[in-house]
Amino acid sequence: MYVKRLIEFAEAHPEDLVPIGFKEKKIQWIADIKEGKINLTAAGNKQEQVPDIARSSGTKPILLVDKADYVFAVSDMKNNEKRTAERHEAYVGLLATYLEEYDDADIKQLYECLKNKECFWQEVQENGVKMNDHICFRIRGDQFLHKKTGVRKFWEKYILPQSAKDEENMHCMYCGELSPVMDRHTINFLIGPDRTKLISANENAYESHGLKNSRIAPTCYRCEQKYGKALEYLLTPHKGKKPGGPHMFRLGELTFVHWIREGGQLRENFGLMLHSDKNTGIQDMEILLDKIFKGKKRDRDMKDFCILTLSANKGRLVVRDYAENSAAKLKANIQQFLEAQDIGANRYYGIYTLAATMYVDANKQMQKHALKEWMDWFLHSRPLSDRIVLPLLKQIQVSGAMRAHQAAAVQSWIVSQSKRTGIERSSQMIKDNQSAYTIGRLFAVLEKIQKEAINSNNTISTKHFSAASTTPKAVMGQLIRNAQHHLAKIGNGEKGAGLAIYYDKRLMEIYEELQEYPDMLNAEGQAEFAMGYYHEKRYLYTPKNKEGVAQNE
Repeated sequence: MYVKRLIEFAEAHPEDLVPIGFKEKKIQWIADIKEGKINLTAAGNKQEQVPDIARSSGTKPILLVDKADYVFAVSDMKNNEKRTAERHEAYVGLLATYLEEYDDADIKQLYECLKNKECFWQEVQENGVKMNDHICFRIRGDQFLHKKTGVRKFWEKYILPQSAKDEENMHCMYCGELSPVMDRHTINFLIGPDRTKLISANENAYESHGLKNSRIAPTCYRCEQKYGKALEYLLTPHKGKKPGGPHMFRLGELTFVHWIREGGQLRENFGLMLHSDKNTGIQDMEILLDKIFKGKKRDRDMKDFCILTLSANKGRLVVRDYAENSAAKLKANIQQFLEAQDIGANRYYGIYTLAATMYVDANKQMQKHALKEWMDWFLHSRPLSDRIVLPLLKQIQVSGAMRAHQAAAVQSWIVSQSKRTGIERSSQMIKDNQSAYTIGRLFAVLEKIQKEAINSNNTISTKHFSAASTTPKAVMGQLIRNAQHHLAKIGNGEKGAGLAIYYDKRLMEIYEELQEYPDMLNAEGQAEFAMGYYHEKRYLYTPKNKEGVAQNE
């Protein structure tokens, strides 16, 4: 499906793409044709869209813009005159083939010049042209020959694959035409630092009905070029150090490409949602979200927004996922993603930060599946799996502490489970839960009481957080009894009985909400315990006014 959509994009935006059979290359020399002579000017690695063809060995000339060994018979190696002579002859012969079809006076003038070595050889030697330098031709000061309409038409027709036998032709699975099909796709794609190619089946286990290479999914040359040129364009990065591109962004080893099937593309860089400043608030993200999707209020059933997930593996292009959705639905999914991580701090956490919560050293340990799951939750509201939350809970339990970004990740996981169970969950519903969440709150108060009593960083969380959040019945009773001794110590200390009464009252208020201690908590219960602990600890450490109300409420 994604190849078909890329072909559609190419057909809808031909003015944005490199023409079929062309490629953007660096040009080292511009050759001006004037009065039967060729004059060379250094191009300074000028980028030009020029004719191109895949070649690895042998002699295969490219029309007009080619390397100096083909154009001028230049060789940097000794005893190589025969090969360069053959290549130059083939290059000039291709010009002759073009002139048989097009009566082009400009290219005819070039053809006559290249047949006579005296027209160019001294200029080539004086400028030190190397055999791998690319040469393009210009006439009358500003007209490049490779930009002629006839050149494009001829080259596209010339490079079409030809079958030796008609029976070898197949129906292209995209356009349906009976024609020669590609044994191997030709276009390379830059995925992060890696140059990759879409690899066809190259193992016997993947061959179907005796078909090898790309014939298991027959694709004609034009369709291969269309989808390839479209993907090349969509993968184009921003200039300079700005991350991502107009149609792409990267997270770890994953590259995401997006486009709109019909109408205009997104007004703003979609990747900004994932590369925001660390202090960006949720409200700021909502404003950016509205700005990105401005004018994209469409039927929620329309599949107008396309997103393709890619990675690289040893020169292979790996398509990890493709999805279509309406822009309106996508915006709603992202809104839910922001709301799910709202823990009261008005902070937005990016995908990488949330995925990193399950690792000790994310820079070394980060796995593709973690980023993929968080992106699926972000874009498609797909529920996060247990293999996301269990390592995260282990990190919290081992450290006996919980930070804000971990709380945002845990709460997001809980909210995402509504997509799996069909039972709606929100941050408020988590707070209203009377079991695991309440035990977590109770544990936070017990920790605070102990800290006030003995003023030590080595609190009950260090030793008992894991047990309390997994098997609360085994440890909570003893911790409650110990708290009574701590309260007595607080009452007899410098802070006086008032503080002891305050914590005892808070303890009783929470304890009254609790019906029983479960023997064991599952993953969801452990997550709710962690959220109760986080919310209560945040409340306890927030300054209060004279009426005892937290100042941020």
